[in-house]
Amino acid sequence: MDNPLQPPEDRHALENLLVHAKFFIRSLIGEIEDALPPGEGVLLSAPLVRLLMQRWMIPAEAALRRFILLLASTLTLAPRRVLARPDGSPAPAEDKPPAARKPAPRAPVFSMKEPQPRPKTGTPTEGPRLPRPQASPARPANPALAAAARTEKFLNRLDALVFAMADPVREAKRWLRRQARAHTETGAPAPLPLAFDTIPGLQKELGAEGIGLMQSLNAAALATLPPRPDTS
Repeated sequence: MDNPLQPPEDRHALENLLVHAKFFIRSLIGEIEDALPPGEGVLLSAPLVRLLMQRWMIPAEAALRRFILLLASTLTLAPRRVLARPDGSPAPAEDKPPAARKPAPRAPVFSMKEPQPRPKTGTPTEGPRLPRPQASPARPANPALAAAARTEKFLNRLDALVFAMADPVREAKRWLRRQARAHTETGAPAPLPLAFDTIPGLQKELGAEGIGLMQSLNAAALATLPPRPDTS
């Protein structure tokens, strides 16, 4: 990467911030788990999912993304070793026969993407307005299937959050590899998927301490990045 992350100068302050952030994120995850209905196979209602997402899930994900970015600024990835045969030709990645290969269970992937603000556009030019096509009437949804899909989507997202929080260093390394790969493929720094100008999930329900911590994480994570070009 031509623009590596810059570690904060005050190492003690960074460690203190990461410790507080870890407890904060875990407390939000605990709030989600406490609010889930007990029992296996219980379907989640749409109002409950909205509450869990807005009150705890979205803030926890936003805090963890900045936590991962700060960790990444302290890491250096070692170059991957390429195995070779005695004659110098590259060895295959795996020499096991096809019958012995078993697909590993896919771990939940924590997303580092956040909704980006829409670019401002100029004043639209006047012109003839075309009639909008009539939308076909939607079929009535099956409530049971909709509830099952909603529950599965939410629980998968929660699993990804918990899995990433269990080993944030692994997530930081994964993020660095992905950024380096994108840079190699395009020749330009990979765009950052975080929305630093508007922190997702920042709300008064987090309390003054939680809001202050989120803002500190956001500022510290942003400070590790190269200066962004002025697009104004």
